[in-house]
Amino acid sequence: CFGVVGQVQGHQDAFYNNTCIVNGVPSNNEYGSFDCSAQNSGNQWPKLGDNTIYVASGDNSKVGLCGKSEADFQKANPSADTGTTINGAPDNAAIIAAAKKLLMG
Repeated sequence: CFGVVGQVQGHQDAFYNNTCIVNGVPSNNEYGSFDCSAQNSGNQWPKLGDNTIYVASGDNSKVGLCGKSEADFQKANPSADTGTTINGAPDNAAIIAAAKKLLMG
């Protein structure tokens, strides 16, 4: 869904309130990528939260960030990705309805 490289403190990318559909469990089980090592002035994590991730096939409970399931990532990093949910296969009608609402108000 996203990929960023090291970010300078105060200039982080943000990935909020998005809906992303992946076509199966990613090979690395991550819905996004960034440098997961310790944060410092030259490596700040992106600002994340309230995303809805759908995994079209496979075991969605394994999908998350930094080599962890989303539940484990959120436990290990409180407030780092608050409100993001990983879901199973999306309902086509619901996705189309959400897209129409977004585009047409």
